[in-house]
Amino acid sequence: MDLDALFAKAAWLAKVEEYEKCIETLDIITKRDSFYPGVWRLKAKIHSRLGNERMATLCLERGEERSR
Repeated sequence: MDLDALFAKAAWLAKVEEYEKCIETLDIITKRDSFYPGVWRLKAKIHSRLGNERMATLCLERGEERSR
């Protein structure tokens, strides 16, 4: 499956509140392309919704690191 399709799937999973499956899908993307646009921001948002603020912060930092 291509990365665009995986990201669309992850966004849909987030919308239907399947957060764990969303994170699993985003993990596949980051393993294949850690520079994929928006992936770290979405991971941060989902971790925050799961109550894991530390992971959310780490994801945001990783995203900022990648955009430099």
